[in-house]
Amino acid sequence: DTPHYENVPFEVPDGWGWTTVENICSKIGSGSTPKGSNYAPDGILFFRSQNVYNDGVVLEDIKYISEEVFLQIKNYTISKDDLYVTIAGTIGVTGEVPTELDGMNLTENAVKITNIQINKNYLCLIIQSEFVQQQFQDKTHQVAMPKLALERILSTLIPVCTITTQSAMVSKFVEMDS
Repeated sequence: DTPHYENVPFEVPDGWGWTTVENICSKIGSGSTPKGSNYAPDGILFFRSQNVYNDGVVLEDIKYISEEVFLQIKNYTISKDDLYVTIAGTIGVTGEVPTELDGMNLTENAVKITNIQINKNYLCLIIQSEFVQQQFQDKTHQVAMPKLALERILSTLIPVCTITTQSAMVSKFVEMDS
């Protein structure tokens, strides 16, 4: 059961509805970058916006932080159950966190969407869609470096359907993408 929104962008099929990101996750949070970019030659991986692309992570030029720096910013970790969305510079790059990067620190230039109450893969595809990306662009604060505020992500409208339909759509997309 989803709330009714006035002025919806378009009609959705029967059994579908409109909601916001805020209503389908219990938390969204941004990361933190070590002061002075205190990177270490090895240690704990640090998830930077330069390492992320839609639905993928590039480990080339990966940075590390020391245990000491990790403890200072440990509240800004990202889980394999989360999605990430870049919010500064390049806006809206979205993807899933690979299992091997579970628990890695997250840059301040991205947010994590966590405790997702719908199919995570479906949400990832919807956020990557032109429809949601245009909402992000419309909500971006234009300064020297474009920035998308957390509140604006939370208010982003998304179409939702049954969990069965979400799973079927994800499976079809994966099949078509292969």
